Amino acid sequence: MGSLVRLRTRSLYECIMQKASWDSPVFIKEMAFDEVVFWKENVEFLNGKELLDEKICTSVVYTDASGTGFGGYIVGYDKSEVIGQKVLWRTDNQNVVHILYKGSVKSDLQRIAITIADICIRVEIQLSPQWIPRTDNVKTDLFSKKSDCDDWEIKEFIFNHLNKKWGRYSIDRFASDYNKKCMRFNSKHWCTGTEGIDAFNYAWAGENNWIVR
Repeated sequence: MGSLVRLRTRSLYECIMQKASWDSPVFIKEMAFDEVVFWKENVEFLNGKELLDEKICTSVVYTDASGTGFGGYIVGYDKSEVIGQKVLWRTDNQNVVHILYKGSVKSDLQRIAITIADICIRVEIQLSPQWIPRTDNVKTDLFSKKSDCDDWEIKEFIFNHLNKKWGRYSIDRFASDYNKKCMRFNSKHWCTGTEGIDAFNYAWAGENNWIVR
């Protein structure tokens, strides 16, 4: 079962370590109870691990974070190949690697690690976190420190007023996944749900375009 055992039994061990004596009852906290349920539902499915891992990484992910943001990119990405394959996750933060493998005593970080592990189980991705020196992670370091002074939005009631006055807008041409005003949108960089990067690369004819710059 590998490192998942350490990640998914951390809360149970914490409960055991807090008991008063060998024979005393153990108070099971919420996260520990979730671990019991997890193993009850998945132990047969997860039982067993290959002694020799011959899977080749089809994609390599580079990530980094700073005080102002985060950034990352994927090398060799093909959506049709990532599911069910091995993905190498490279970061210059040793804590990230440790938490992804073993979890964290901090509940918020532990929940994030569990969420990532659950996603990997669901889509059958074998995630392999790896620490690299900062000198080998220069590109993502630049991404994480890059800020966009044009990343702002108007109030929702203003948009609703204009949308009602001039008809329903069909696409937001300059947006992101967290400030879009239409279901369809273009973005400056890739983000979840974007219809395309850089609105000027696409035809605007036949659309009621929402434009805020």
